[in-house]
Amino acid sequence: MSRLILRAAAVYVLIVLTGFHTRRRKKPRTHHDGTSVSGDQQKSRDVVEGANVDQADAPATTPRPPKKTKKPKPTFKASEKSIKHAWDDHKKGSQYDKDGKNENLWHDDKMTEQRLRDMIATVQNPGPGQVQVNPRNPTDPRGGNYHDYNTHDSENPTGRNGQTGIRVVVDGDGNMLTAFPWPHNDGT
Repeated sequence: MSRLILRAAAVYVLIVLTGFHTRRRKKPRTHHDGTSVSGDQQKSRDVVEGANVDQADAPATTPRPPKKTKKPKPTFKASEKSIKHAWDDHKKGSQYDKDGKNENLWHDDKMTEQRLRDMIATVQNPGPGQVQVNPRNPTDPRGGNYHDYNTHDSENPTGRNGQTGIRVVVDGDGNMLTAFPWPHNDGT
């Protein structure tokens, strides 16, 4: 019997030392049937039934500020050197200005360096359907694409043969190499 009393006393001491005797059970928030202990559900039902929901004013919301539109990323990089190269190599008196060869030359009167820059900027950030991108010859070790832009404006040709657009040559790394009058096939 004394052993039983000692064991009971030991268990009581352990309970006191661990603090289990002071812990209280948490009060449940809901009964087993799902109803609220505090009556919150009934209060909310009373509010909904007593209110005319159709006539309730919607809470005032502040409109979100419009998102800033990001500038589109250029489809290729055009350096000052590559633009200068495109202008200088294809203008009147350049290396391509030879007897009988007019297909790669800028129009003497209608094409200016500033117009070329503007057209290259359009090719870099085109609108839908403005620029056609074609892969370069697979045997070309530089890779890349041709970016063809045609204004179809016969009153303002870009080339001596009546071309109305430009072809921008872009290497595989996305750098502009040169540009020249285009298209050569129909001139419109």
